[in-house]
Amino acid sequence: MRQVDDYVSIDNDRLSANLSSLQNAQSISPDVAMEPKILLGSSFAIKVAGKDITLTKFAAMYPGGATEPNKDIVATLEDLSVASATIGSGGSNSMTFAVTADSYEAITSAYKQARAGRQMLTIEAKIATDSLVTGQFYFKSASGTTEGKWGDILTFQTEVTFLSTDEPSIQLIGGGNDSSNAIGLITLNNIRASNNFDVSLTTENSSDSAKVVTSILANNTSS
Repeated sequence: MRQVDDYVSIDNDRLSANLSSLQNAQSISPDVAMEPKILLGSSFAIKVAGKDITLTKFAAMYPGGATEPNKDIVATLEDLSVASATIGSGGSNSMTFAVTADSYEAITSAYKQARAGRQMLTIEAKIATDSLVTGQFYFKSASGTTEGKWGDILTFQTEVTFLSTDEPSIQLIGGGNDSSNAIGLITLNNIRASNNFDVSLTTENSSDSAKVVTSILANNTSS
């Protein structure tokens, strides 16, 4: 396992998260299951042009250390990059998450209907303070002689909605001949935050108590 800041970090006032959450949560193989992930429960919400989208729950996602699936997961966070207003115009803000095939169809259908005859529309992704499933990072003991424990490397202390008026990247991946087993991969580009929000990040691989809380300012650049 790499260092915490290889997965989530604050660097030059930019919040970044990059994980293989979907892959790591679909397996109970020890080598894969021990890898970190960010799983989003049912309070995670999507709107397309103001319309609430019903997100279907995954049939089997395995949170950290679990041998029984959690069936309240509607999405997995794969990538997030959002800059605070303090850095001006540097970089691109984006968010990538995976959803079920049914959720993919619902998002795609709503987008196509809303897009008809319109040049611009807004997609919203809301992360509540309880959206992230807890205990998805395995902290090794500092001594190496005792068993580690599962904890959090990232939590949202404030509810926030990320908004995008750019055309999203929406693709259906995997599944073979059975599209019901496929996964929808959604990327929202040039996202903006609806409000200032605080995030808590863990800074050490061996301690989930070594946390730093950082504020991300809402009027961040969208380009």
